[in-house]
Amino acid sequence: MRYVILCILLLSACSGNIPRNEITLTVMGDSLSKGQSWLSLTEALLEEEGFNITLRNLATEGAKTQQVIQTQLPLIQDSDHVIVFIGTNDYFNDVPDYGFKSHLTYIAKKLPKGSIFITIPDLSIAPKITHAQPRISDEIRHYNTIIKDVADSYSMRVIDIFPASQTMYEKHFSEDGFHPSYEGHLLWAKEIAPMLAAFIQNEVKASSRDSG
Repeated sequence: MRYVILCILLLSACSGNIPRNEITLTVMGDSLSKGQSWLSLTEALLEEEGFNITLRNLATEGAKTQQVIQTQLPLIQDSDHVIVFIGTNDYFNDVPDYGFKSHLTYIAKKLPKGSIFITIPDLSIAPKITHAQPRISDEIRHYNTIIKDVADSYSMRVIDIFPASQTMYEKHFSEDGFHPSYEGHLLWAKEIAPMLAAFIQNEVKASSRDSG
């Protein structure tokens, strides 16, 4: 049985021939998941809890949901867990909400039940954003409502990092004033890792009951 986490994570119960703590994570998304990001930090936190993590990062700089559909989605077939963390570039590049929902729905239809979406962080507080912060925050919250609605429609899970991202301040941002610094990514990882571990453990338990 295979499951996907949508960065929007793909969750699947491990087969009987594979130790339950061996996890393959495939990530779809944009530059927020590139390099020394929340992803590598989440990997480290999960390994501290006994998970053996293999990462496959498909995220690309500047990606929007359309690029996920075209270049990342076709590559997830052999994944145990897929994390989809997408939407920031859709919002900041004026992809309309109906277009975002349409793309996200297409992605969700291609993913197995159990996928996990990660919401868009509130980057209205980034130092680079110098005007209209309340409006931007409200509009990002609206896009996150779309993510949650699509996830609910397709029986998928959501890791909501929007509230945690609102606690970020200057040290949590890199020199460009927009992308997270190490401290910012660590803040997100500490929010994501426990929820991801719980999702995985719950799916393994459910699979064990089904097979028993």
